Amino acid sequence: MKYIDKISDATYQQLFLTGNAGQRITLTLSYLPTQEAWFMDVSDETGFILNGVRVVNSPNILRKYRNNIDFGINCVTVSGLDPYFIGDFTDQSAFLYLMDADDIEETEEFYYS
Repeated sequence: MKYIDKISDATYQQLFLTGNAGQRITLTLSYLPTQEAWFMDVSDETGFILNGVRVVNSPNILRKYRNNIDFGINCVTVSGLDPYFIGDFTDQSAFLYLMDADDIEETEEFYYS
């Protein structure tokens, strides 16, 4: 897993993730104060597009799409709760990781077997 360290406390930000060999993933993060939550849009060069997914404390937020894509997004929080403050990623209360196919396989075996 590769730690996504470029997340700021801006309410809207677009990141280009190139940590997995041969992949260019676009991750757009939005913080909605009325919802007290982070949301993400994800797309890649194969045409996969997913919009409006809530960022939650999860071994793989994109698990539902594991048969369609060979990457995932892992979110871990210190509290065990979903990230709900705008500064959760900057103050290191929450962490996002980009997963490759090997990480997904390990996660599936560990959490879902």
